[in-house]
Amino acid sequence: FYFDLANIQVLYGPQGTLFGLSNDAGALLFEPQHPKNDFEGYGQVTFGDYGRETIEGVVNVPVVEDKLLVRIGGQYQKQDGYQHVELQNIDLLNQNYWNFRGAATFTPTDNLQNELMINYFDTQYLPGAFTYAGFSTVAPAAFPIPLQSLLNFAQAGFVGAGPKAQLTGVNVNLASLLAQQHQLGYYKIAALSINNPTAILKQLNIVNTTSWDINDNITLKNIAGYQEIFNFSRADIGGLQFGLLNGPTPLQSTPSGPTVQYNEEVQFVGNFFDSKLNLQAGFFNQWGGSSQGGVANTRAPYGIAYTNDFAGISVSGASQTQTSRTNAIYTQGTYNLSDYVEGLSFTGGFR
Repeated sequence: FYFDLANIQVLYGPQGTLFGLSNDAGALLFEPQHPKNDFEGYGQVTFGDYGRETIEGVVNVPVVEDKLLVRIGGQYQKQDGYQHVELQNIDLLNQNYWNFRGAATFTPTDNLQNELMINYFDTQYLPGAFTYAGFSTVAPAAFPIPLQSLLNFAQAGFVGAGPKAQLTGVNVNLASLLAQQHQLGYYKIAALSINNPTAILKQLNIVNTTSWDINDNITLKNIAGYQEIFNFSRADIGGLQFGLLNGPTPLQSTPSGPTVQYNEEVQFVGNFFDSKLNLQAGFFNQWGGSSQGGVANTRAPYGIAYTNDFAGISVSGASQTQTSRTNAIYTQGTYNLSDYVEGLSFTGGFR
């Protein structure tokens, strides 16, 4: 998402009246470049550490001057991971993604404009794992896991010696594993409980914005949005071969359709009293849903996500469907008081 940007805005303080209740401490806005009335573009290639390769390019075409403008761009990046697993001989936390963005602006009249923007992101990478840093033989009261069973399960031995030793199943405890981890350091781990970890994320965003300049001071906007996210993960985040967290399960988690979300917003924007008062008001609607349990979706097939924690002591799988809907009306205005005190303004809003 973070290529070919027009600007990055940092908004301080509560932004709940314009952006919703979750924006109570500020907001970061990333605005992509919009189509321009010039034939232009750029391309660049970046190389870096860990085999990084980034290819990026954008082209802007005024198909019909001042009427129909199109801007298309893409980015591809791959980079090796920096957390190495000795037994599986793989590097976790790598990067492997591509991103496409296309936008078209249509201006049939001087006071009417429509912009359609489509963004698609696709990545598949190897998720990271915790580095084993220590253990306690006292089970915390707030989380009473069956510690003795876990310790018994970890009674394993090694073939060979040093960082590349492999588990066999006899006579070594968690202290031996910790000693092995100290030899490996922070960015290496001895083994995972699964041989093929993977994480997949695909996201599609479509936004259509129609603006009508009623006069020089008042604009009416309609913003319609569609989003779908597909997310699947198979990981051993515990970082120990006996499967501390999310290790191998009796059944593999199954992929499912994407989470889908729709947005519809109408905005009224105006400047009044010689532009001393900037006012925005409107109503916002959002609806969608998900099937949770590690994999979200609203479309069939409805997958099941399984977890296997604490070396197989607790195995669970779940598929849950939920829907959500948000409806809001809002207004926010800023009045410029520089006539009385230079730089002073007052902002108030309601949602």
